[in-house]
Amino acid sequence: MHGAMGAEPLTQSAPWPVVLFSHCNIGARYEELVVVERLASWGFVVAAPDHVDNTIYDELDGKPSALSSDFLVTRGADMKDVLDAMLAGTKGVPAKLKGHLDQDRIGMFGHSFGSITTGYVLQNDARVKVGVMMAAPPENPLLAGVTVAKLKKPGLFFLAEEDNAVGASGNALIQQNYADYPAPAWLISVKDAGHWSFSDMAGITAVFAPGCGEGKRQQDPTQTFTYLDNDTGKSIGSAYVTAFFAGQLRGDAAGTAYLGQAKPDGVVTITHRE
Repeated sequence: MHGAMGAEPLTQSAPWPVVLFSHCNIGARYEELVVVERLASWGFVVAAPDHVDNTIYDELDGKPSALSSDFLVTRGADMKDVLDAMLAGTKGVPAKLKGHLDQDRIGMFGHSFGSITTGYVLQNDARVKVGVMMAAPPENPLLAGVTVAKLKKPGLFFLAEEDNAVGASGNALIQQNYADYPAPAWLISVKDAGHWSFSDMAGITAVFAPGCGEGKRQQDPTQTFTYLDNDTGKSIGSAYVTAFFAGQLRGDAAGTAYLGQAKPDGVVTITHRE
């Protein structure tokens, strides 16, 4: 961690754009901490809540996790409640942030179930202008509630080429979601990345072990390979998520330009469509 509790905000740069984060099924608010810290360093105010009853703590306590379309609605309500509180300056929002948030520059990103949640919020909350969807297709037959045709806001998709959670079929759906997206969109494909390669929770328990060490190729299970190391995966995630929001919410031309650069070469592949 590089953040600091109670740090003084640079109010001269306010009002600040806002970014929301939604974690995976049985995840936690710190799941993409490296991304959140980088966004904060770029002048974004980020809110990353726990989805109550759907966290790693609930799983460790032996409580059933809610991976369902019904709980997708609950997650969407969680994010609406968080955004309402941030903009109103209530429910524990730090006093130094009150009145300094830009209600016209709001984005959201999420990983796995959080990717689907991001799609749901983009679809249903006009205040959220752009979104990043990592390692899961927002429109899919297992968790109904999102229709890509309704997501008429700029979007960035992340695809882990060796995703061991959504599998080859899930990755095909991510590619189809991207192809069908009705607004400017980018697709970041990452070689040898697993489902947790972009996450600070990789390897924290056995549930999050996929993506660490060795695995079998999605397209050819007879082949064994070594997953992209977690530090590299997190670096890729934080760089492209930050570049996307910088370009979209801050008008940063360098951020938008970065989305056209595949780094590291040979690991990242980028496609873009208007």
